[in-house]
Amino acid sequence: MNRSHLITGEEALILPVLGRSDKDILNNEEQFITTENSMGVIQMSKGNLTPVSDQLLSEPALVCKLALAYFGDQSTVRWEKYLEHNDHIRDDIAKTISGFDNYNTRVRKLGGFYLPNSAREQKFTVPSGKAEFNIGKVKNQFEIERICNDDYSKSRSVQYYHLRTE
Repeated sequence: MNRSHLITGEEALILPVLGRSDKDILNNEEQFITTENSMGVIQMSKGNLTPVSDQLLSEPALVCKLALAYFGDQSTVRWEKYLEHNDHIRDDIAKTISGFDNYNTRVRKLGGFYLPNSAREQKFTVPSGKAEFNIGKVKNQFEIERICNDDYSKSRSVQYYHLRTE
């Protein structure tokens, strides 16, 4: 869990879904999802546990069914196709997002694949060809203090340094 799971506003809708450790069987075929780790590696994640209920859906299936219920035939997104196999979702991601070409093939290889990363590859698309950094002034000291002193931050063993706006 992260902070966004706890701070949701005045109302929240919690929908139970399959966990990443649960087997996901869709149309009699085992499915997998993909995850990105902190190094920008996309890899396969496949559960091996029996789900606690045969009524649980995967997150992708739940989103597709909600979208179909809400949009009906008014959407250009292929929600029905996505419900057939998770590969169809990845096929469309590969068509629309740079760095995901041959997504379904590459993600099935041991270790997955790296997303493009200009810092790692030292390829910067600026006239100098080098990394460029900007230093901005802090505009509102009160806002920084409010963020650093909220209940979440106080509950963490994190030290914040006083920033001056001079």
